Amino acid sequence: MNQGPCFFGNYPGAAVAGLNLTPEQTQKMQSLREVHWKEVAPLQNELMNKRLELRSLWLQPNPDQERILANQKEINALTEKIQEKATKHRLDMRQILTPDQQAKLGGAFGAFGTGPGFGRKGGFGPGRGMGYGPCYW
Repeated sequence: MNQGPCFFGNYPGAAVAGLNLTPEQTQKMQSLREVHWKEVAPLQNELMNKRLELRSLWLQPNPDQERILANQKEINALTEKIQEKATKHRLDMRQILTPDQQAKLGGAFGAFGTGPGFGRKGGFGPGRGMGYGPCYW
């Protein structure tokens, strides 16, 4: 799995560079990330399947409005669940940091850890970094 530069494992990542994490902090963050991934991966797979289903519904000669709307509600609910888990994960990760580390981190990154990385259209520039999903900071 490509964790991207915001992964808190062996590679400290853009989000924690310069924070001088202790080995214990790094291990705790890695453990939290693994637990988070195990919780979120099935939801993301389900979300992908729902999006494929929605695409298929739209491709029908006579799209079924009720099924499309119901599917969209399921997609919205899954997205909300994933975002809530991401927010909780981010808060848990911040608790591992000292107040000084939190202050350094807070000034450097926005709500979702945006910073230099690959942009959405493939160019290099502002983005959420490389790899899987946003940084949960």
